[in-house]
Amino acid sequence: MKKPIPLSNAAQIRKADAVMLSDHQFPALLLMETAGRKCAEWILTHRPDPYIYSVLAGPGNNGGDGLVIARYLHAAGKQVQILLAADPGLYQGDALVNWLALKGSGIACQVWTGSVPAQLLAHPQNHLLIDALLGTGIQSTLRGSVAEMIAALAPLGIPTIAIDLPSGLDADTGMQINSVLQAQATLTFQCPKICHYVHPAAAACGQVVTLDIGIWPQVMQGLGIRRWLLDSDLCRQLYQQRADDGHKGTFGHTLCIGGSTAYAGAIALSGLAALQAGAGLSTVFTTETARCAVYQGHRELMVKAVGDSQTHWLDATTLPELRASLVGKTAVAVGPGLGNEAPTCNFMQGLLQSWPRPLVIDADALNVLASEPELWRYVPQGSILTPHPGEMARLMPGKDVRNQRVEVAEALALQKQVIVVLKGAGTIVALPDGKTYVNTSGNQGMATGGAGDVLTGMLVGLLAQGYTPEAAALLGVYLHGRAGDLCARDVGAAEAVTATGISSAIGKAFAEMQKLR
Repeated sequence: MKKPIPLSNAAQIRKADAVMLSDHQFPALLLMETAGRKCAEWILTHRPDPYIYSVLAGPGNNGGDGLVIARYLHAAGKQVQILLAADPGLYQGDALVNWLALKGSGIACQVWTGSVPAQLLAHPQNHLLIDALLGTGIQSTLRGSVAEMIAALAPLGIPTIAIDLPSGLDADTGMQINSVLQAQATLTFQCPKICHYVHPAAAACGQVVTLDIGIWPQVMQGLGIRRWLLDSDLCRQLYQQRADDGHKGTFGHTLCIGGSTAYAGAIALSGLAALQAGAGLSTVFTTETARCAVYQGHRELMVKAVGDSQTHWLDATTLPELRASLVGKTAVAVGPGLGNEAPTCNFMQGLLQSWPRPLVIDADALNVLASEPELWRYVPQGSILTPHPGEMARLMPGKDVRNQRVEVAEALALQKQVIVVLKGAGTIVALPDGKTYVNTSGNQGMATGGAGDVLTGMLVGLLAQGYTPEAAALLGVYLHGRAGDLCARDVGAAEAVTATGISSAIGKAFAEMQKLR
């Protein structure tokens, strides 16, 4: 069984280098040589145009990698020049060895003087920058010549390949604490780093390419990595083939709770997505005032509407009918279109006290938890919470949700022993056992009203079929993103993606998963 792709932090990858040296007597110089050679080979294969290859070399090991790259490009007959961020006398260790190895090569080298070299200014379109200024050790604001170089070169828009990561990013988070040279591609070593896939930092990395530089698998396995990529390979292993002799009872019966006079469409999207994700039956529990909107165009759904024409949202008076509706249901979701009115708090408490198994909690139900924290004691462990960043900020006040998405999601998951699906570019799935996954599917067109309601329906539909909450969260998030990608392809542009379009593409996303098995 193929293992998921790990996401390391800077300390873990430094430990891997140290273990290779101390426990296996593997020369660090050979790791640098292999890293530089593999990068040069990729550049020669994928960027073979007659560029002038301008290597930006910093004073540390990342700069040493750049010097190796320059040597191999030069040996391949390419025009190469090196722009040093500091006096080469500052090089030490393996980077110094590679600086000395350039003597007699004829490669043009110059130290940054505070202004962009004339040849770069005159013909920027003829150059390819290779950003080997800084590696994974930076976690603070840049200063000095490296900061000057980035500030001066970034406005020129010269195509750039980053080595390990765009210089100035924090490898351990999604923060972008500095201005960086926007990369067309980032060539990283052995496994991706957190910044490569967690936004906003990931937006600066372009295509992420992972190069094997020879660190042994058993060394990587001993690093204690607990963050991984959520991709098609992982989901293929989670996907369960449906029984040929199954029937609608086999595949479960969902109850999607929510909707109100003003927001009936949200719960209708969830109820339908539960069926499209494979649930055998789907019932929507909503207000009488939302009944018609839910039924309209969704004949497959069953609707339990409560109250009368004056019942605009679900409240404690509807709890007896709710409890009756829970009988025989396999999985429950609550929140889409529920509303933020005060009476919904008592309704939420009654629901949570009546359903002891993990459920999907979304949208306004999350806002109720944020406003009434005493309700947390009723939330079943293993429940799936699906906040967008605004809802997450209300659930975790004072936390930097934008720049520390992974850390905030993990904190809530561990604190409350729930599964947190923090939606957005590179959706984060944090499990209560400390494991975290970063989704690789989806596109910017999915930032549209109702997309989250579709996800809620898919998650509860998977729960209804017997998937564990962990498997349902991982598979549901990935397939939801793939449905968004397929919708964008079908409609021609991400701008035209709608929640209905995502819902319509769920079947195609499942079809892909079946073909991959």
